[in-house]
Amino acid sequence: MRKIWTILIMVAIISLAGCSSNKGDVAGDELYIPEGYEEKLKALDLTEVAALPYFSSPFITVAEDQSGQQYAVLFDKSGEVRQERLSLKYDEIIDSLQRKGYKIDQAPNKLNLHLFEINHNLYWSYSDGEASVYLDGKGNEADPFKKEETN
Repeated sequence: MRKIWTILIMVAIISLAGCSSNKGDVAGDELYIPEGYEEKLKALDLTEVAALPYFSSPFITVAEDQSGQQYAVLFDKSGEVRQERLSLKYDEIIDSLQRKGYKIDQAPNKLNLHLFEINHNLYWSYSDGEASVYLDGKGNEADPFKKEETN
């Protein structure tokens, strides 16, 4: 009987060790941040304002040029880098959310502000665990998943 228990325990330990050493990528297990993106920003003569990483491509960062104009800079996994001029600055989006009553006065809440590319458009997404909202590039509340009605 002792021999059976010993074998069962060894099999369990080996199984657990095998699971923990799995190095395969699983969707959502780490943020996508492209290597060397800071150097690419410098080459574009842009300064990072806020990095907004997420678990999938594209990686998006807000950056500004020497005149203060801000851009969303999108880094695709393919290596392509795209820039989109922002109508509102990062701080203006935060101010807009605060005016709408969202509590963004603590640093951890600011981390819940993301910029996503959805259906080829950029949307700001904010969620604090109690409320969530999407804003279009002009700071207006929007539903990026709403399907257009066709007549």
